[in-house]
Amino acid sequence: MELLYLRIFDTNTNYPLSFTNRDINFKPEHKFYYDDKTGEITYSKNENYNESLYGNNTRVTGLIGGNGVGKSTLLKFLQYLITKLEGLESNNFYLFNNWEWQAIINKEGLQIAYGKTYDELDYEHGYDGKGTDFILEPISFENCIIVSNNSLSSSLMYSPHLDLEEPSNDTPDFIDVSSDFIIYHESREKEDNNISQIVDFRQNEIKRQIAFMQFADLEQNEHIQFYNDFKRDRISVSFKQFVKKFNSDLRYIDFDDVTIYKEMDDKFLSYSSDLNYKLRRKKSGTDGELARLWFYKRLFEVIYYNAEYRGEKEIDTNNYRLKLTNDFKFKDHDVSEILRDFFTEQIVINATRLVYLLDKIDFILNSELDYEENDKSFICSLDVAKTLILLENELLSLLPYDSKLPLFTFDWQGMSTGEKAYLNLFSRIHYGLNILDNHQKIKDSKQIYFLIDEPSTGFHPQWQKEYLDKLLSFLEIRFEGKKHLIISSHSPFLVSDLQKEDVVALSTNNQSHAFTDNTFGANIHELLADSFFLNDGFIGDFAKNKIAITLNWLKIKANEINKTKKNNKTEFNIDTEIEILKFDSKEEELNYHRQIIDLIGEPLVKNKLKTMFIEFVDKDTEYLKYELEKAKAKVLELEKRINP
Repeated sequence: MELLYLRIFDTNTNYPLSFTNRDINFKPEHKFYYDDKTGEITYSKNENYNESLYGNNTRVTGLIGGNGVGKSTLLKFLQYLITKLEGLESNNFYLFNNWEWQAIINKEGLQIAYGKTYDELDYEHGYDGKGTDFILEPISFENCIIVSNNSLSSSLMYSPHLDLEEPSNDTPDFIDVSSDFIIYHESREKEDNNISQIVDFRQNEIKRQIAFMQFADLEQNEHIQFYNDFKRDRISVSFKQFVKKFNSDLRYIDFDDVTIYKEMDDKFLSYSSDLNYKLRRKKSGTDGELARLWFYKRLFEVIYYNAEYRGEKEIDTNNYRLKLTNDFKFKDHDVSEILRDFFTEQIVINATRLVYLLDKIDFILNSELDYEENDKSFICSLDVAKTLILLENELLSLLPYDSKLPLFTFDWQGMSTGEKAYLNLFSRIHYGLNILDNHQKIKDSKQIYFLIDEPSTGFHPQWQKEYLDKLLSFLEIRFEGKKHLIISSHSPFLVSDLQKEDVVALSTNNQSHAFTDNTFGANIHELLADSFFLNDGFIGDFAKNKIAITLNWLKIKANEINKTKKNNKTEFNIDTEIEILKFDSKEEELNYHRQIIDLIGEPLVKNKLKTMFIEFVDKDTEYLKYELEKAKAKVLELEKRINP
């Protein structure tokens, strides 16, 4: 299914949204228009549109507008609409069922979908009385030839913003990797209540970033390794410990195993404290021994938790006690070896495979990790972190029940917030496509609508300029099917990457806007000059207000001179609403305004004000003397650099 056209008539809300009563064409070589007088949709062909500009099977639409125009809401409606038109389970949190709209889709030929409120639907137009909220009818246009596309389409939503909104559907038939959706679901699945929701989200975010890097660092993906300039090779790894003691109100695990847990816990507390003390005093022990001990204890706790608080991989019908070992006996070893013995005697886990994985992890812990005492964590390289994540996934897959508890916790060393935000755009989409691959209903989707909400927030202008090109290169490798990126943004950089037909300009005054000149490859300053972006110049308001005060002051001085000379010159208009500054002395007043003029970076404005200052204020050319002294000082500075 392809979405070709959308017009939203009414959202039944008490606040205006800028996208209502607009023709939005998602395949601009085929342009559809709604006739307000007749209520009919007409069609024309756009011969000048470049269909392959963004790559094979790839389209891009930009929803461009300022804050508050409804860009995010429109993206969420598209998420709802795509699932609805495919007959899938959508998220109804925003009450989109009450919106009135028309859409043209290409499924088995062209079809028009009418979305209406329940009380307007009737049996004559296909309402079946079961809550259906849209009607689907065939439609045809003369000279409109479109090849049928009956393949399954789905959507993937990305938003880096945190609105703390709770979705109404826990398992919708779309992929959502927005911050809100991920935090909501991870909090519901969270098993370790000692870790806060945000900390848990952050730890998982870093793992997603590392997993993306692992994919991008493959030799065949070399040209999408855009992050090499800021990639960090120092990552901290730690092993969180439980507080849970499993000593009362048992549900599944055997009482004998609880006895083992208590004794092991006591031995660990004593032994780890002693080992850490000796290691820090350089008396004995190694960083690897400490890492191995903490990791073994973490795995030990996860096994117990997994057995007692069973997930959904294999639901037991019988409520019986689960024994972890046949007949475990404590031997006279250090705690690491005692824990190792416990793992080798596992009943509920494939012990042979478990020991094989432990040998691989032991080697890494002993040779690749350095202990950071202040943070109580270890430092490893990015390659080691990638390997540990792979081993963690395999270890957790051995457990008899699904578990979200991590064995390793990672954190970047020295990576900035902006760098993490840049990685998140790619790592979350990569993560979402992994989810898609395993989704029962939509894993066979041949077309994905990537609904991306203001992805460049927090990006340096250079990254705002680059990210679309890099994102398209990444998706070309990552997903083989048809791709349609619908990106909301208020950045002119995105506009300069798009054909003007692919730009949907939304404004707060609810007036439709279309760029008359070509936007593709347009200079960023020319785009900013369009009133759609800035309607009162390029200068910041703070600077503009300061300059206005000085200009008004110069006009007052000019009028005073003109009146004194009685030369009949036209007086300057004074803006009485602009603040008039008060100073303790005339010298302080002159210095202030002279310094404001000197600060101005725009040469035309600066020179005009300087000329006015000299003509109407500085009769003794003190300004010119001031400029001359500055120039002499600059010459002396340059001479010292040449002849130090």
